[in-house]
Amino acid sequence: MNDSIGLRLGLITEEALRLARAAWAAMLFYVAALVAIGMVGDQWTDVAGANFAFSVVSTIVGYALTISLLRQGGLTHVTGGFGTYFGLSILVVLGIALGCVALLIPGLVLFVRWAPAYGFALGDEVGITEGMRLAWERSRGHFAPLAIALLLPVAANLVAVTIYTLASDEAGLIPLPVSAIANLVMSVAGAAITAIGIAAYALLRDRTDEIAEVFA
Repeated sequence: MNDSIGLRLGLITEEALRLARAAWAAMLFYVAALVAIGMVGDQWTDVAGANFAFSVVSTIVGYALTISLLRQGGLTHVTGGFGTYFGLSILVVLGIALGCVALLIPGLVLFVRWAPAYGFALGDEVGITEGMRLAWERSRGHFAPLAIALLLPVAANLVAVTIYTLASDEAGLIPLPVSAIANLVMSVAGAAITAIGIAAYALLRDRTDEIAEVFA
């Protein structure tokens, strides 16, 4: 691996772990809440209702985790911004989905380059479009270390989705043990992706000392 890529990957990982330790309670709450609602939803015959409930809960706990990582990580004092988080989530998901429909590679590029967008939009209080613009601009030249950092949690998510596909019956129901494992994997992966995104924001916004030289 290129020394520069390896160094930046190490900094991203180190910062993500620091943030996770600082906001450990929020990380645990995020995982527990999503595992619980996911397991309950897996036993519902109303698939649409279960998906809606999961979307609502995941948005709320995702926002809470993001704010906790920013605040307890010492990156901002912001306490609001749910509307910004909600709007940004919609735009990012739509953009990535359209990129994947057009061709898989553009969707993956958007996913990686927009990973720090929540940090810029909420931490710097610049709003949705400016947060996305800053994330795209500041992550230029850092695609490789960001993509590698996100590789493990994304792969874990794909494994969990595969488990769901293979284990679900005709009614869409999933055995509880399988549901517990799959939801745990997806929830931990989601928490990791969130922490990596905020870690990338923390490093990309830093313009002092040796970190500025690496993430210039």
